[in-house]
Amino acid sequence: MAGKMRRKSLVACYFFLERHCCGVNPATLKRIRQATRRWRLPRQTSGSLADLAEQCNPTIRGSRSYYGAFYRTAMHGFGLYQDRKRALGVQRKYKTLQRHKRRSEERLHKIKQAHPRQFVHWQFQGTQVGQPE
Repeated sequence: MAGKMRRKSLVACYFFLERHCCGVNPATLKRIRQATRRWRLPRQTSGSLADLAEQCNPTIRGSRSYYGAFYRTAMHGFGLYQDRKRALGVQRKYKTLQRHKRRSEERLHKIKQAHPRQFVHWQFQGTQVGQPE
């Protein structure tokens, strides 16, 4: 009986912390990811990365400044999501990387190190690409 009560209180505490400490609502993050999905980043392989940055940066900058005003790390997952989509675009553009997820992430990592200010979220996030370790 005591174990059940403790579990319930831990769950209630988790929901309390989640609702009051988080700067971005999970539904809002989902809506932002859906907007990013509509950009179809993996399919935009004909242009350069600079063209893609020019297209995406105003929206990324706006959502980062609005939703990340109080809790900047809440937008970190959004940056990782965009990087994963760009890695898929690299896989699609370069046929030698077509079946190599790690190699495409390494290629994007090299691009990120060479041009760290290309995308807005790269300036705040560092050079990590792909899954957080």
